[in-house]
Amino acid sequence: MALHPRTSASTHGTRTSPAHAEIQEGLFTILFGLSAYFLLPNTPTSSPRFTAEEKQIIMQTLREDGIISTDQKDESYTKTEFLRTFFQPHVLLIMLAGFMNGSTLSGLAYFLPSIVASLGYAGTHAQLMSVPPFAVSAVLSVATAFFSDRFGRRGLTTIFFATVALAGFSVFYASFVNHVRYGALFLLVPGTYCIGPPLGTWMANNSAPLIRRATALALLPVMTNLGSILSTWLLGSISPAPRYTSATITLLVFQIGIMGCAALNVAWLSRENARKARERLAAGDGKHEIVGAGNDSIWFEYVL
Repeated sequence: MALHPRTSASTHGTRTSPAHAEIQEGLFTILFGLSAYFLLPNTPTSSPRFTAEEKQIIMQTLREDGIISTDQKDESYTKTEFLRTFFQPHVLLIMLAGFMNGSTLSGLAYFLPSIVASLGYAGTHAQLMSVPPFAVSAVLSVATAFFSDRFGRRGLTTIFFATVALAGFSVFYASFVNHVRYGALFLLVPGTYCIGPPLGTWMANNSAPLIRRATALALLPVMTNLGSILSTWLLGSISPAPRYTSATITLLVFQIGIMGCAALNVAWLSRENARKARERLAAGDGKHEIVGAGNDSIWFEYVL
């Protein structure tokens, strides 16, 4: 009895269905995550890869950065500090910006080949034409990281690239010329991809002690992943090709929202730094340590 060609190929394992491939990829991620629990050290001092001198340097650097304090062990995770993270204004603002950026970023990552195909390119050509905007994003991301660290201006960096993405979405929405709309991808893709790194770094810079930083850095990807769930519908059934009208308008508004969150965060952090400067002046030559208070301490200066 002859087998159907597709059945035979599947039986001998020469072809893998998309569903099986996704299961395999997901399984690898789960297993890798489980292994990380056993492979990664809990704290720098428990890592066997560092010498005693290196561990001391790391601990001193963490104290100077406000991540741990002189009277606090680095593994002292407390429920109180964990819950206080959820009431930090700068954490909430970055979480909201992360949701909007996550929706935009994931939408472009998943649907850019389809968007390019709607502009008149077909098959493998559409795949190839989606590469240049991502290549520009890669170069700008590295340059952005350098200048953002050099000048310590996470908020302005976020606002700038949200403005670039806003311009790209505006051109993509307003134009009916395919070449112009394709050119808009060189604004909206780099603008979107260069927002994520400063948001994550900004969250880490301004969250202390260690438990707050760990919690805040966990909350940000949660919000970005929630945004990615929205993007699967937004650029799918809700907003069909070739115009993607509803999706374009929504993501355009999201860029304005990201700019607003970043501006509010800069304003709030600036006010807090000014208040702390006044209190430090009133305190005089006190002990310049962050003891227990983390980023609430008057000696902790927020990164703008």
